[in-house]
Amino acid sequence: MMNDDCIKIVLEKLAEDTDSANTLFTTTLLNKTWNLLATQNLYKDPWKYCLYNYCDKKKLISTYILCYEYFNNANFNRVNTDEPLPKRPCTGEITPDIYIPRYDYISKANNLHIPVLYKCIESWYASTKNPIIRPDEITDDMRLNVNDKFFQLLKMFIDRALIKECTFHESQEFTAYPIQLQHLNELITTLFNRHLHLRYLNLGYFNCNDNGLEILTDKCTALETFKIKAYGCSDEALAKFLRAQRKLTKLKIRDATEMRETMNAIGTLSQSIVKLRILNCNLENCTSPFTNIGECTRLRSLYMRCISFTTNTSLSQLLMPIAQNCEFHNIDFSKTPLPVEVLIEIAKKSSTTLRRVHLVRPDNDTQYLDLSAGIEALAQYATNLRHFERDILPSEIDSTSYFLNSIGQSLERLEIDSNMDGRDMSNLIETIGRKCQKLCVLNISNFEFNLDAFEELVNGCRLLHTLNIDYSQSVNDRVLELLVHASSLQTLYIKLCPNVSVEEIERFHEEREFAGEREVEVEYY
Repeated sequence: MMNDDCIKIVLEKLAEDTDSANTLFTTTLLNKTWNLLATQNLYKDPWKYCLYNYCDKKKLISTYILCYEYFNNANFNRVNTDEPLPKRPCTGEITPDIYIPRYDYISKANNLHIPVLYKCIESWYASTKNPIIRPDEITDDMRLNVNDKFFQLLKMFIDRALIKECTFHESQEFTAYPIQLQHLNELITTLFNRHLHLRYLNLGYFNCNDNGLEILTDKCTALETFKIKAYGCSDEALAKFLRAQRKLTKLKIRDATEMRETMNAIGTLSQSIVKLRILNCNLENCTSPFTNIGECTRLRSLYMRCISFTTNTSLSQLLMPIAQNCEFHNIDFSKTPLPVEVLIEIAKKSSTTLRRVHLVRPDNDTQYLDLSAGIEALAQYATNLRHFERDILPSEIDSTSYFLNSIGQSLERLEIDSNMDGRDMSNLIETIGRKCQKLCVLNISNFEFNLDAFEELVNGCRLLHTLNIDYSQSVNDRVLELLVHASSLQTLYIKLCPNVSVEEIERFHEEREFAGEREVEVEYY
């Protein structure tokens, strides 16, 4: 018989899986102890189950509405009694047959994912119509009722839940979403007055501005993770907010138009910052070397995607302090110019720690084009590299081959897709087959090759579960035949491969089934 501590550990571990909702629910039926502990884990973050459809959204909202009605009133102190409440508090209706919640499930949440809450309420509302409608059939008039119920429950979560993590607006396309700055103010102020400190705040695509940052600066200083779309925020306000933080380990900034003061402020997080992501930002007014960020010696992950730099300052001089002082696990300079000498320095300084490198070329980049010497440096120093992404140039084929021969045995993910204008890439593909036995994900779209080279690849990379060979004239029925017995394969991309027909793909599925191999998701058109 396990004691309560053991049960608690087992259920906490179980709750980490997004498909564990049904299992957790079943364990609530065992006895009182299991019921209490499983319920805590089931309702502390129900949104992850909703995201992957492992949760009945309609039933979840119905339960929350009952909690809203029964526990947001004078009878709240009856939460732990076994005696059910005889009436619905909001209507006075006698409810002998209706389910009465034993717990205030709202109060058990410590994660508030506001967009998913709204989507769940949409699903619940659509299910209450007669006849039932789909969520996308909700009219503008109906939307008022949806929003009314949403704001009721949102207020209950803010007032009653022990919120430590909050996501405001993840989707860029969520046009009906009614959240405003006043709700951010209410959330932060209420939690501050209750002496609750947010650890995680993801504003996502929420249109924050200087007023929002001022609220956060005054009342939210213990964040560990912060993500923001900074288009509507001034450089000074964002820098002031960062200087007020005491524990920030993960920072993501997107769409900032100016960042001189912000980049300086990041240096004040030298004792805490571990992951820094700067996406689609303008750093043209940053002309001093990033020495202050280089002093963030705990920094392990640096993403600088789609960054605009000034042309009046040496980019190597700007970035070199970071390369020389930080030992990285992950670097991502996708769509961002990276001087080859900086990549070489990163390979040397982070030789034992580097795991992931993403170097997708910027559009119309001419000054920092060929990274052959940097790729060779990765081969010489970064012997524990797991992921590598680079849309390689023809001039980088030899250095890539050297890279694969040197450290291919450690690679698990390789993405080197690039338009080679019909060049035969068979030698490189054979090298992958011989040297990359641990490879699980491979993207070689746009590559042309012979059948022998592809057979070497299939036979050598037995663990491959995702293969992208889009846009290739070389993909035909013989290639599909070689993949029939690739037992680990789960996903195959063969879009715009003119020598493959629908009939051949259907035959591929039939032969896989006949051979007893797992079903493969094939994406083509």
